[in-house]
Amino acid sequence: MKKYILGLVVLLYCLWAVNPSFASPDPFSFTDQTGAELNVLVTSNTITLSGIDDTTPVSITAGAYSINGGPYTTEEGTVSDGDTVTVQLTSSGSYTATTEATLTIGDVSDTFSITTKSEFDALSDSHDDCGHCDHDGHCEGGCNCEGAVHCDGDDHCHCEGLCYCDDDDDDHVFITCFIATAAFGSPLAKQVRVLQQFRDRYLLPNALGKKFVAWYYHYGPVAANWIKDKPLAKAAVRAALYPLIGISFLLISGTMPFAAAGFLLSVLIYLRLRPKKPDVR
Repeated sequence: MKKYILGLVVLLYCLWAVNPSFASPDPFSFTDQTGAELNVLVTSNTITLSGIDDTTPVSITAGAYSINGGPYTTEEGTVSDGDTVTVQLTSSGSYTATTEATLTIGDVSDTFSITTKSEFDALSDSHDDCGHCDHDGHCEGGCNCEGAVHCDGDDHCHCEGLCYCDDDDDDHVFITCFIATAAFGSPLAKQVRVLQQFRDRYLLPNALGKKFVAWYYHYGPVAANWIKDKPLAKAAVRAALYPLIGISFLLISGTMPFAAAGFLLSVLIYLRLRPKKPDVR
């Protein structure tokens, strides 16, 4: 019995010596980053470890970590009190998507996350060169401002939205219809292209249309991101968009007057030929 108790005590001591409770550091945290570019390597803020009385194991899931400015690694290692640690992680290749790396030191861990910018923000950033415009929303280079026009004290105006061109060669900025793209799965889908042409021909040339487009580009990415992984929501959006797509196609193709005339003629024929109710007296 004494040997059994002695063996148990030795085992408990060995477990305590291998992984002592005081080896874990004080809580640490990484600053999550948003609005990142796509497919770029991002380095976290530096954390300095404290509260460690002995070397402590460190590991990471996804990404890589560096100790005291050394090379980045994905292998397990050890850290000591006062060491500095940073984490590197590659951002997603998709818009408004999040990647994460979790660093664990002892029994303390924290996650470093990177969220990429929205497609709207990416398009806005890529066309800052046409940001100067007049009061009517005409940007430098023959383009137009899609969004608010802000003028500074020197009467120098800037486009706060997107600039697009409407020359004869149709050389305009390719702007995605976010919700339709999420619903139909591709910005090159025929349904999406019809809506884009409707936007370019009938919405952007007038003031109310521009205001609607600017509003849509502000809230559209949020709605598109919400429905993109929900099959039922995507199906409902497709069903809701098809009437608009049909009307847009008729307008773009120039067949709307004929379709309207045919509809009215069908109604008149129905009213003329429908059976009359018997005269009950």
